[in-house]
Amino acid sequence: KDDCDFYSRRNVCKICEKEQQKQYYQNNAEVIREQQKQYYQNNAEAIKEQNKQYRQDNAEAIKEKQKQYRQNNQIKFMFMRAKHRAKQKNLPFNINEEDIVVPSMCPILRIPLETGIGKGLTQPNSPSLDRIIPEKGYVKGNIIVISNRANMIKQNATPEEIMEVGEYYKKLLEEAKKNE
Repeated sequence: KDDCDFYSRRNVCKICEKEQQKQYYQNNAEVIREQQKQYYQNNAEAIKEQNKQYRQDNAEAIKEKQKQYRQNNQIKFMFMRAKHRAKQKNLPFNINEEDIVVPSMCPILRIPLETGIGKGLTQPNSPSLDRIIPEKGYVKGNIIVISNRANMIKQNATPEEIMEVGEYYKKLLEEAKKNE
């Protein structure tokens, strides 16, 4: 091309070179994939060891990057985790990312929902995707985002059991205040 910015060593501009590489890959995609597959098969152990060493050497940076990803892609991460749990537990799954709405406050405990605060990733006021009727799975109309604390409280209890525990502790606290 006339308006190209040439490399001195190849006499090909950056744009043209990228276009040539793209065209070459398109024309030879199967051969390239086969070569890559063969290379991996021949060097699988060395590649695994290299990856393992990289993960060990960069553990903190990887952990921080994952934390940032979860914070920046909160809904996508919730969606992927829900899909994985549904598959593991053999539950129905027909939601998409748009079905997950994260409110600013927990609708149950009325605490602000915040992502990735504190030392760990999941805190009591972290958003948590809840199945209203657990057996129905992750289906449209059966999910709600609540705080992790609210979800942990209701995880293995029926609404009646939750009410009984609440009433019992309310009485205990009232008695404790009277005895002070």
